[in-house]
Amino acid sequence: MAPSAQAAVGKSNTVSLRHRWLGGHSDTYGHSLAAARTSPAASSGCERGRFSVAVGISFLGQYFWTFRCQRRWYVAALRFALISGAAFLLNMVVLATLIRWEITQAATAALIAATIIPVTSFLGNRLWALK
Repeated sequence: MAPSAQAAVGKSNTVSLRHRWLGGHSDTYGHSLAAARTSPAASSGCERGRFSVAVGISFLGQYFWTFRCQRRWYVAALRFALISGAAFLLNMVVLATLIRWEITQAATAALIAATIIPVTSFLGNRLWALK
């Protein structure tokens, strides 16, 4: 990175961009700035794609292996997708509520959500989607 670009952005901003956009996995400033230039629409599309792939893989594993579901696959897939979407929304509500109302710090809020959401998702899949 050119010295003038680094001075304009600032080292602390670059580091925070690296952690915000790439989860701290980038070891050069150029990668962080390139990721930061990604448009929100493109980033949002990537996130939806990743979420869809993760839900699909999770469904296959739970349908065929964990629960060995006898229900038609497309009925189970629709129900599984509904539960996954509801779990995602519940996760956002729990995090936003805990952080917005300053009930706890962000790391603790994430820990609480990471404890509650998988349990509710498992129960929804076990009792309804993949019964």
